[in-house]
Amino acid sequence: MSEPIIVERVLIASEHSEIVDRIDELRAWMAEQVPGVQVDVARSLAEALSVPSPDAIFGNAQPWIADLVRARPSIRWIHLISAGADRLLELDLPFDRLRVSKSSGVHAASIPEFVIGAALYFTKGFDRFAAQQRRGEWQRAEMGGLEGATLGIVGLGTIGTALARKAKAFDMRVIGSKRHPCAVDGVDRVVGPDGTREVMAAADVVAVILPLTPSTRGLVDRRAIEATKPGAVFVNVGRGQVVDEAALTEALRAGRLRGAVLDVFDEEPLPASSPLWAMENVLITPHVSGSTPTYMRKAVEVFGTNVRALAEDGSLRTPVQHELGY
Repeated sequence: MSEPIIVERVLIASEHSEIVDRIDELRAWMAEQVPGVQVDVARSLAEALSVPSPDAIFGNAQPWIADLVRARPSIRWIHLISAGADRLLELDLPFDRLRVSKSSGVHAASIPEFVIGAALYFTKGFDRFAAQQRRGEWQRAEMGGLEGATLGIVGLGTIGTALARKAKAFDMRVIGSKRHPCAVDGVDRVVGPDGTREVMAAADVVAVILPLTPSTRGLVDRRAIEATKPGAVFVNVGRGQVVDEAALTEALRAGRLRGAVLDVFDEEPLPASSPLWAMENVLITPHVSGSTPTYMRKAVEVFGTNVRALAEDGSLRTPVQHELGY
């Protein structure tokens, strides 16, 4: 058991519009979750340094957070509004004295819904019919469906497990990979990371839901993409660097895949020069698969859970495991 930590002053630190534009709401939600805690707001390092002694940071991986933490030794904890921690872990932070937590669970509804929608977009031919509508064409075509199809989930974490349960409502067969293979509710077959190609070869819909860590970077490589079942739908809602983007682009250009819905990329924003922009069998979304009107409130609720746990026994309920990268 660690030494209890009492959080009396939290600094909301971010330049992002989803936080800056909702400061009043965030303050109100913070007051509900952690009554009596003083809440300060900073949109830059200069503003943050004007706050004398914050105990904790609530925000995202702003590059200047490293300078702030070193200048303010009172900061002993950072809570990320995201479920991924890779960008923060890349910063030069004193992790030997700093605790980090994440907003685990906030995507458990939104990203599975996104993946199911992405699968339906191509299997039902919505892309084809939308193009026909723009041309003013009435052309019937046979639709596919999800019933009886196989969903392959690369990354059976919290989100992947929630997706598996939703897929079962569509009568899909579900297979997936997990760092430590074990039985997962709603999943018919679970393999380890070395079974990624097996998952992709068997799946009619592939969903990549992996955090970016040293072990996952480039995991969905050229060999895995070449092993993907012909005509499959490919969805990436994890991190762009997990997938060999060049190999995926080639597979899409060659027509080996029915289509791809891509929410994350190796470089973001996706450069204007990327050939993916012009591909009719690709739907691009700008890293929004987890966005919902309730997202920030859920992140504050996870933050509150951690505040209470720190005060009780010094632990975090949703810790970032630095050695694992997530």
